[in-house]
Amino acid sequence: SSAFSVTAVYHAERSADFGGISLSGGLCGADCDITGPRFGENARPASSKPPGYGGAAFESAGIMPKFTRIYTRTGDDGTTGLVGGQRIKKSSLRIETYGTLDETSGAIGLARTALRPLLATHSRARRLDRWLSWVQDMLFDLGSELATPAESRRDGMPLAGDPQARALERAIDEAQADLQPLDRFIHPGGSYPGAFLHLARAVCRRAERLLVALREEDVSVSTGAVHCVNRLSDALFVWSRWINAELDEPEYAWNPSTQPPEPISPS
Repeated sequence: SSAFSVTAVYHAERSADFGGISLSGGLCGADCDITGPRFGENARPASSKPPGYGGAAFESAGIMPKFTRIYTRTGDDGTTGLVGGQRIKKSSLRIETYGTLDETSGAIGLARTALRPLLATHSRARRLDRWLSWVQDMLFDLGSELATPAESRRDGMPLAGDPQARALERAIDEAQADLQPLDRFIHPGGSYPGAFLHLARAVCRRAERLLVALREEDVSVSTGAVHCVNRLSDALFVWSRWINAELDEPEYAWNPSTQPPEPISPS
């Protein structure tokens, strides 16, 4: 078969049917694109294929490819490439779903940047940053999974599912133990890291809704993936409260009787 088996990197829109990116080092050259080495009729022999799957396997083998060119122009027609070579519209539900997971990771990245000045002085900030680092890796794994049709997946591919959901439940329980029970609705806000985590939570909820819709049309999307994203949104909410409490930042309570500010009297 001329079908390609490639590393599951979900930024596959850069792939140009797995021939449009030049990379240097390791296994690369003509056999690579941004998704990593490609294996087909004209690829290198089996002896040069990596021993595992995904970026971690390349790193462990000392052959992580280096990207020397990012743009390919092959997406100018409004299509993008999935891992395995299939082209689909950029407006498709699948692309919207893993793009929203990427947005979630972007908001988490903002939270981690806001945490950086606190790492030396706040153990809770260090603990939270470790969790958020793990979450970003997990979201990348899940995006890779969604960008890889079932027939193109390989053994050893990193996945996100119920084990990750259980880890997030542990994180939620750990943080909740330090918090007062919530007896009212609260608005996003507080410290910078707390506010960014609220933003990440809202984006993650949107990713969950899209993932549920995608699973309705593609049964290869696992229920574990849905569980994982659901627990992540819960964790992001709890973590926002957790870091705000650590920094003595007030929570903005919902006021059902709210009124607009009084008019400013002319001076």
